[in-house]
Amino acid sequence: MKSVRTPKPPLRSGAITPKIPGAITPKGDKGENLQTQQPFPLARSINGTARRPPRRGDLVVYYPDRADPKWRYGHVAVVVAVDREQGIVALAEENYDNQPWQDPLAFARQIRLFEVGGRYTLLDVSPSAHRNAEGGRIAGWLYPGPVTPTPRTRSSLMRDRDRLSSSRVAGGATVSIFPSPHRARSLQPVSDGPRPFRRSLG
Repeated sequence: MKSVRTPKPPLRSGAITPKIPGAITPKGDKGENLQTQQPFPLARSINGTARRPPRRGDLVVYYPDRADPKWRYGHVAVVVAVDREQGIVALAEENYDNQPWQDPLAFARQIRLFEVGGRYTLLDVSPSAHRNAEGGRIAGWLYPGPVTPTPRTRSSLMRDRDRLSSSRVAGGATVSIFPSPHRARSLQPVSDGPRPFRRSLG
């Protein structure tokens, strides 16, 4: 008798996280692109003093509260949409209130965003409410920071200069583009073999 595998039941709507291009995984002060696995530095904005608003793909970080078992380790959510005109930020997250997502295909819930004097504040309050007795305090948000170039060694700079200092031209000759003063022979075309003579026009 042939065995038949039964399909697994679909995940609950609260367990589905939308794919965000360039989403990051924090590792200390560095992040990792989930698509390319390439590391990059993380920058942060402090809630209430931030001049950069949260954007899609940022990580919203909540303060831990050792006195409250629910917030003992803080919380992290992913920004999936921002409406600065309405002052709304949509989040994707798990284990916040163990409720199904408000929009199963888009976001778990929405919170308030305020701009005062060019500085941004996130409050853990629904756009339709004025308080959240069970909410947490938001510390700020993380995002990819500027990539600083890796310091170059003298030998790697010399290799790159030598590689860029010559270029192959028609007929196979190599001529110098950026001649080195200590390589006078690099100014002369290097022949790869006999070539027919061509008269220059003009």
